Amino acid sequence: MNCQQCGAEVPEGAVTCPSCKQPLAAAPPAPESMTPPPGAVPPPEGAAPPPGFVPLPGVPPGPAPGGYPMPPKRNWTPIIIGIVVGVLVIVGIVLVLVFTVGKGGGGVEGTYKGPDGTIELMSGNKCKVTVSGMSLDGTYSVNGDKVVLKLSVSGVDMPDLTGTLSGDTLKMAGAKYVKQ
Repeated sequence: MNCQQCGAEVPEGAVTCPSCKQPLAAAPPAPESMTPPPGAVPPPEGAAPPPGFVPLPGVPPGPAPGGYPMPPKRNWTPIIIGIVVGVLVIVGIVLVLVFTVGKGGGGVEGTYKGPDGTIELMSGNKCKVTVSGMSLDGTYSVNGDKVVLKLSVSGVDMPDLTGTLSGDTLKMAGAKYVKQ
């Protein structure tokens, strides 16, 4: 080894140069391995680095050597909100279908027979009521279990007939009409 000041040869283990008497610079310590030994336990969060630890330039500070970085915590809030909104949309669609299609499985269209005649609910919201041999044409509307018939005779509108639908039974004007 040579002195860094005067270049003279210096014996190993010398602390000062025998020629210029200047102190000799210590050799940098050997770098420690960054791989933890098998079975090593990571140091606790915020623990001081081990003696001789020299941070690398340009590398942000991280866990102490031998420590294992924790993965970032996942934010579950958007996922949970998405699931809740999805469930609410499905429930809303089911409710709309239940209250607009009618009761008793299937639509309300069909012929309902009662004690004094028939009520026929057809596609396009058209209806035909036959009572005591007299036939009246008109339209109908359904809102939940409520059925409203709008009939006319020779172009003259009659008062609306309102009834309720429960399963295959239509209750109208005090009488029960059963779907055939």
